[in-house]
Amino acid sequence: MLEKIERLMFRAVPLWLLLFAIIVLACGTAIFSASAVFVERGGDLGLPGKIAHRTSTLPMTIMAAKEELLEEDVSVAHAFPLKDGIEIFSSPQDGYLAVNRTDDEFGYLKVSLLDIASGEEVHNWRALPSWFDPLDAQGLTATRSGIGMGYVDIERGELVTLVGAEGRLIKVDADSQLVWENHEYIYHHLINLDADGNIWVPTQIDAHPAMMTFQPQYRDDGFAQISAQGEVLYHKSVTDILLQNGLENLLFMKLVEPDQIHLNSVDIADADTPYWKRGDVLLSLRHLSMVILFRPSTDKVIWYQVGPWLNQHDAEFRKDGQISVFGNDVVTNNIDRTTEKSPYRYGHNTIYVHDFKTGQTTKPYDAQMAASPVNTVTGGAVSYAPNGRFVINYDNQAVADIYSSLGTLVGRYARLNAAGRAVRGSVMLFDDGNYNWLEK
Repeated sequence: MLEKIERLMFRAVPLWLLLFAIIVLACGTAIFSASAVFVERGGDLGLPGKIAHRTSTLPMTIMAAKEELLEEDVSVAHAFPLKDGIEIFSSPQDGYLAVNRTDDEFGYLKVSLLDIASGEEVHNWRALPSWFDPLDAQGLTATRSGIGMGYVDIERGELVTLVGAEGRLIKVDADSQLVWENHEYIYHHLINLDADGNIWVPTQIDAHPAMMTFQPQYRDDGFAQISAQGEVLYHKSVTDILLQNGLENLLFMKLVEPDQIHLNSVDIADADTPYWKRGDVLLSLRHLSMVILFRPSTDKVIWYQVGPWLNQHDAEFRKDGQISVFGNDVVTNNIDRTTEKSPYRYGHNTIYVHDFKTGQTTKPYDAQMAASPVNTVTGGAVSYAPNGRFVINYDNQAVADIYSSLGTLVGRYARLNAAGRAVRGSVMLFDDGNYNWLEK
């Protein structure tokens, strides 16, 4: 039997048959590809077309699954020395860092308020079962899907944060007790508060009717304003903003991918200037390398700019008519958006400052950023204190650098596990405020 199989496997094949097979394979590949593209653009070829389209998206699905699995490893090894906790390089520093981390004793998640000068924890908000959806059983200990980005109301000791894999928004009091939760939308990325205490946060929208013909898997982004009591006051689709303000060319000037926009921050103007009004919002659209100044009261785009930042994160209003943008400055494509192997355009991350008075965009901390041993392909944020100090949080490298108001590196924060690897988490900087609640 084995000999018969071997003779069959190694018998001579006529050349015409081999050429015929190659031609059939080439034609089949062309038909398969054309069918997949036709369905991708909204065509209908019935079941065969659906099979061709689903099969063509398999590589993207595999890569996404791979990235998701890699993200479950929430720690990072670094070649340079790191201290566990806060390390101060120069003169003593005051203020506080709010960081999310794993509780040493119980393995539960918590947000800690650390005194920068001593490195000691002065308060924490420890995750409770009431924070999470009952179906999210691992929420208490699953770092990546547990506590996400958050914001501490330093005057009241309240924490507003994202929890769980489904993006619930919650507020808890200083004793970690749940005040309210909101799951009207899937919330994600950075949270900001306006001058009235309302919360602004990006949202995920499943689809947009104007885009489904061109990309059936299109995912729209939006943003919501939520009251201090947890009620949605305002919600807007970013795709609608672009379409309604004559900017639809920005949606179609490149391959329309499922995550075409990727809104990752919403900042709110707290005072009028000659360039914006109180209540205007600054939107960071990562996958368009675009920042938009938008006025919700009129539904109008006041200003926008594409670049020089690339695939940026965290656009913020600053004083004197300036804005700050954290440029990840990586070169990616629609399949390879989040891998930490993506190349940096300039070799490092960049903090950009755009001055509306002069119209100039500068890189005031370029030398410091170039000298930094850490960079992050995705994530990344700059947290500014009122006196001009700031912290750069390199999310996916699990390191946060503390800078003086003059742009001098004065300290570094990292949370190390038993293996000496840095554990990922978000970091925010706080300087002044009423901390009387800490004494209760």
